[in-house]
Amino acid sequence: MCFYTADFRGENKAISIKNEYGFITLGEADFNWEPETEYRLTLQAQSNKIILTINDIEVLQAEDDAFSYGMYGCGAREMGRTLFGAFKVRT
Repeated sequence: MCFYTADFRGENKAISIKNEYGFITLGEADFNWEPETEYRLTLQAQSNKIILTINDIEVLQAEDDAFSYGMYGCGAREMGRTLFGAFKVRT
């Protein structure tokens, strides 16, 4: 599977990742996240820009043009507890 994703990583990091038969970090930014706290992540693909916003604040922007179309979804790459809520898709 090939896709873009966003993630919280380690302590106080937000990252955007591309999976193209292996994971590649596209961007990384400082973000003070806390366990047991609800966050709203938005990942936008506009032309060759991948934009991550968290709670309506733009956190990072990366560039990549590997995928020109696709689907959406969610998941966890590591063991842990996650709750996914409503999805909104705009084209």
